[in-house]
Amino acid sequence: MGFDQIPNFESDVPLEQFQYGYQTAYYLAKDKINGYTLDLSHLQTATGLTPEVKKTKFTFKWKAKKEDKYAVIPAENIKEDNGKYTIDPTPLGVETVYVYFQMENIGYPGIGINKNYLASYMLTLAKPKANGITAVSEEPISFKITATGIDIKASGKSSIFNINGQKVWEGIAPARVSLSKGMYILRTTNGITKFVM
Repeated sequence: MGFDQIPNFESDVPLEQFQYGYQTAYYLAKDKINGYTLDLSHLQTATGLTPEVKKTKFTFKWKAKKEDKYAVIPAENIKEDNGKYTIDPTPLGVETVYVYFQMENIGYPGIGINKNYLASYMLTLAKPKANGITAVSEEPISFKITATGIDIKASGKSSIFNINGQKVWEGIAPARVSLSKGMYILRTTNGITKFVM
């Protein structure tokens, strides 16, 4: 459990009744990881035993291979923006980096086993995969939207896909295709891709 999951001390309760057990490795949910970015905004501050909110101190460590030893990530290779930490693995020369972090907040002394900090499990961060079209070549292809569909002017075989990626037409261009209103992707055999509405 993290600082965001442990209740704060209530001043009207005797201090002896405010107890929490030692915490082991902290699990960061997968939806808090995006490529090389960790969203720790929910852990940025905590109250715990203190009367006011205290900022959490994070220490990040990394390694290039699982069998390597961890090293502290240099400050120039980690950027923070509103509790989101982005790691630049360039010095390691790899696209997949193994990271873990320690977090310490004065509001929760002795939270770890014989320590004042919690550490995360090992996190595997990788370069984000493209989930769309990253390049479109400019070659002669044209289309005209008509009242009943699309006129395609291209040489060779062409395919039309709906936005769900399902092929709705395939044939030799030039051609006239009747389609219902919507967004489509037109692709030719020589790799030309156009979006059509």
